[in-house]
Amino acid sequence: FLLNNKQLTELDLPSLKTVGTNFVSRNTIITKFNAPLLERAGLGFLRDNLGLTILELPSLRWLADYSLRYNVSLSKLYVPKLEEIGCDCLTRNRNLIELDLPNVRIIDHNFLQDNKDLAQFNAPKLEKIASGVMSKNQNLTELILPSLQELGCEFLSENKKLKTFRA
Repeated sequence: FLLNNKQLTELDLPSLKTVGTNFVSRNTIITKFNAPLLERAGLGFLRDNLGLTILELPSLRWLADYSLRYNVSLSKLYVPKLEEIGCDCLTRNRNLIELDLPNVRIIDHNFLQDNKDLAQFNAPKLEKIASGVMSKNQNLTELILPSLQELGCEFLSENKKLKTFRA
């Protein structure tokens, strides 16, 4: 749905609660996305949207695999109710500086990779992290995960400025 629409700039979906596979992908100039009631996002949600700078999804609870990737202009992401994140999400969003995930409990593999400007990551309720998570985030200096109970392999690789990790 809404794949490769090169002139699409704005999406307003005020009553939408669930979206399926490849929803809003490869729309090169989209700048505004509004879906305040969206709770579940399917595979490939909002990826490769070069113009998207701010994304607020106040009701989102579940994010499927391969979502929120390659949004190279994204600088702010607001998802206060998000609880579970699938694999290969939030990679190569190169302008994202801070990421606050106050209710996330589970993160699948290959999450948060190659976000070169990311300096802060907050997930106080995070309990489980799979493999290949949080690599090549060049400006991340501190990571504190007080609720972490399960940690996979290849965690925190090539984060050149990381000085503190506490769990």
